[in-house]
Amino acid sequence: MCIFCNHKVEWEKKSTLIDHLKSARHSGIKMKSGVIKMQTSLPEIVKVIDKKQEMVLDFVEMMLQCNIPLEKKEKMNSWLNKYLTNSGFIPSSEALRKTYLPKSWKNTEWNLKKK
Repeated sequence: MCIFCNHKVEWEKKSTLIDHLKSARHSGIKMKSGVIKMQTSLPEIVKVIDKKQEMVLDFVEMMLQCNIPLEKKEKMNSWLNKYLTNSGFIPSSEALRKTYLPKSWKNTEWNLKKK
């Protein structure tokens, strides 16, 4: 499948692929898009995942420091979606409580011991 044309291209023969890449339709659509789509590398994906997890942990810590129950996150969804890009990756309140709350507590406990 060609990502620019959304056209199914037979890949068994190299000549078929080359013909498609040289076609006027493919060249025109590629020029209009102006974007060269490249595959994301594994280290870049790991960085993004780490940033997202850090953001979720910061979100949990902020909720705890402000004495806001994690269950209130469900009522904040519309506001989060409106004002934050990609806020959909913040898990549900149950997942926050089961997964991120213990991690946040360990971080807080470690910081207290450090002082």
